[in-house]
Amino acid sequence: CKEKRNIDEVIKYYKGYNILDNIIKIEQAKIITNHYQPVRSLLRLKDGRFASFGKDKTVRVFNPSNNYNCEQVIERHIDKENLFVSDRIHSICQLDDGTIVASTHDYAIMIGDYSIEKAHKGHISKVLTLPNNRIASCSDDGTIKIWNSVPPYSATPIKVLEGHSSSVNSILYIKEKDVLISGSSDETLRVWSMSTYKCETVLKGVECCDANAMYQIDSDRVIVGGDLEVSIVNMDKCEIEKKIKRDIPIGIHCFVKLRDNKTIVWGCDGGIFCFYDMNTGKWKIKEKNHENTINDLLMIDDNTFISCSSDNTIRVWKY
Repeated sequence: CKEKRNIDEVIKYYKGYNILDNIIKIEQAKIITNHYQPVRSLLRLKDGRFASFGKDKTVRVFNPSNNYNCEQVIERHIDKENLFVSDRIHSICQLDDGTIVASTHDYAIMIGDYSIEKAHKGHISKVLTLPNNRIASCSDDGTIKIWNSVPPYSATPIKVLEGHSSSVNSILYIKEKDVLISGSSDETLRVWSMSTYKCETVLKGVECCDANAMYQIDSDRVIVGGDLEVSIVNMDKCEIEKKIKRDIPIGIHCFVKLRDNKTIVWGCDGGIFCFYDMNTGKWKIKEKNHENTINDLLMIDDNTFISCSSDNTIRVWKY
């Protein structure tokens, strides 16, 4: 490839190669059935393992290098006032020191064993970590809140971000631009500076249907899933780069980009995978990967990804 002619041939081959004809042949390597209720989401941990959580009120930790065996179960959490185990876990993230942060159905955020009760006035869709010892959370109450993530903890947020007129379904931090993106049922995408906490941009007409329905493709682009369409947003230009409407009306709940760097897998209603080629704009649907909605996707290595579903399972896929 030292000669330009050879490089051009490689590029021509790469662009013309139709990976969709091959990727559709993915094989299921393992079914994990430790959860007994719908599995909501997946999180890569700092030690190389991954965690899953959902309606069975547990966080479960699995080790890919140990045949995906479950090595830890964390039960969350006890409502001390009413003495009952609260409903499902909606979201988790992990601090730099390894501490698990969880949001629960009773509007609480738990940082380790510390609980911020009534952190929001509605269901907390997602929590994630931010630089400088902060946590962000979003909620059905239409707000995003920024919290301190180091002791002494406080039940008072550092900042409350307001502007959405409906539920905030998801948030995503873009490290390269130090901004937080929020997707809402009001069909707007808002871009918030994490240095000033001000809303810099409002993009209208972007559907965001779920907590995992926003995914960073690269330093400039984010893909967002809705009930009827998918939007690709260019963060550098602050505009909708592309809208993808599908022939089949299925909700898109999650994404993962494969290591070929050109294919994005969409996790959809009805256990459907959709493989989207970013170079050609074409896609192919593969059905019956799960018995119910696919809620999250996560890369494990160069040719392995995992999915979790409302059918109570986590599945390992090889391609």
